[in-house]
Amino acid sequence: MEICRQKNYALDKISEKIIEIKGFSNNAGFEEWKTQIINKGKNEIDLKENDILKQISDFPLASKTPIEAQQFLDNIQKEINGGLR
Repeated sequence: MEICRQKNYALDKISEKIIEIKGFSNNAGFEEWKTQIINKGKNEIDLKENDILKQISDFPLASKTPIEAQQFLDNIQKEINGGLR
């Protein structure tokens, strides 16, 4: 609060736990930063989905035992749910 006063920002106490700070300029870079963060998250999800799809398409199901197929599926489920890596 002291720093806000030194920079001449207006402080409005809304409640015991909430204080609203006013008087600083909007930063146009925030929207660009936010868009980059959102896009980065989407790209990471797309890469993970592509990796999982490739693992499934490359898995030689016909030459695997039922136990091996079950283990493979278990690993894929863990990867989807964040249990691996």
